[in-house]
Amino acid sequence: MSDASTRRLMKELSQLQGEAPQGIIVDKTSTSNDLNTAYGHTARPYAIAIHPHQNLIFTGGIEQTLFCWKFDDEKIQLIRKTVLSIGVIRKITVTDDLKLFVSSQDGNIIEMDTAVPAEQVLIDEKILNFAHVNENFAVLSTKNELIVYDSDSMDKILFRCGGIRHMSSSEESLVAWNNNTVVFFDGKNVYRLKLSINIISATCHLSFICVKTIDGFIQVYKMKTPGEVKLVKRFRPSNPSMIPSVFSVLQEKEEVEEKILVFGSTHGEIFHGNLKDSGVVTSLTRKDSYQCFGGKEVTCIEPIPGTCSFMTLGKMGLWCTMTISDGEMQVLNTRSFTSSSRMAWPSKFLNVNGERLIAGFYEVRERRKSLDREDRTRRLVRV
Repeated sequence: MSDASTRRLMKELSQLQGEAPQGIIVDKTSTSNDLNTAYGHTARPYAIAIHPHQNLIFTGGIEQTLFCWKFDDEKIQLIRKTVLSIGVIRKITVTDDLKLFVSSQDGNIIEMDTAVPAEQVLIDEKILNFAHVNENFAVLSTKNELIVYDSDSMDKILFRCGGIRHMSSSEESLVAWNNNTVVFFDGKNVYRLKLSINIISATCHLSFICVKTIDGFIQVYKMKTPGEVKLVKRFRPSNPSMIPSVFSVLQEKEEVEEKILVFGSTHGEIFHGNLKDSGVVTSLTRKDSYQCFGGKEVTCIEPIPGTCSFMTLGKMGLWCTMTISDGEMQVLNTRSFTSSSRMAWPSKFLNVNGERLIAGFYEVRERRKSLDREDRTRRLVRV
């Protein structure tokens, strides 16, 4: 990237910091024209959830209103708004059977049936966080108690554990912790792990958990058979303030056992390392990450199946494609979503009918970008 391009990008990034994304748009990466634009939000959204099989997107935020959007290959439209009484919406989760769980910053949570949005059931727990994992519903209450319910019967408790103060989750699993104790749940099995030193943060992906402890070390564990936990990587990053915000595992071919672990940090750094050895490489320093993430948190890492390439999103709204070859990482492209705008947080990747999309916000529109394999490959070749 030239000096002039870098200066122009940094100027755009600084301008974005004062903007408040408020709505939704749909377009393809293979063209510069929007497929369709839909308007709805009048204030900052904080949460987004997607039901890909029903082509539904649910959003909410400051307005204390749940927005439901319907999309297809040609258009996206706002089909329903439901005013809620729980306050500012902070998190939304939708299940396969179209149940919605919505929480507020005040610790209230509502269970809803999307077919009858006016019917609201308030779960009798003040919560800090919640997650839906493999047809089970987990709640971290303000009483520092982790409770896992059967989603089909919220009065049936499958598991509970006291003395837990923090929780993080992915679509496939969750990790909860306090002091030096870690609890991991993959939807079927519960794993407990007690470390010799207190934990600062933890995050999870599939059967892996990534833990940072107060001595500055980052440790990655793999949950194997029930009761069996294996430490697969332990390292101290060159930046002692680095905290992993998200991570993923790349595997070029299913028949090849070699896997690469990729981390994104709260400051925009990227790290990677082969799971077979203990080494970890700083792929993208905090200084270099300003071109991709503006020094802000990496929020999504999406592997490209069958390759050592992956896509990233961050809180500054730029979409990046990166690849790892011979142990070195290369940024293939850093893109905004049109010539004049960027996707802002919250945003996420999703797969719909074999097509990879991105859903997120900018101003009063939501943008959905097509990342189909053919187009992605063509872009990688051009780069």
